[in-house]
Amino acid sequence: MSDRTLSIQHLAVRYRTVEALRDISLEIFPNRVTGIIGPNGAGKSSLIKAMLGLIPHTTGQINYN
Repeated sequence: MSDRTLSIQHLAVRYRTVEALRDISLEIFPNRVTGIIGPNGAGKSSLIKAMLGLIPHTTGQINYN
């Protein structure tokens, strides 16, 4: 699909020495319901914060189309 709204490729986030996210890639398309699930401490909030630009990511790309 070429109508993607959000594309994340090889994203990594660190908090000093703690690796919160490593090599996360995903695409979110319009008119779809997308959920992010996982156990406590899996990095769900860190992913959302990185997507919104609230925290810096150390590697990878976040593209909004």
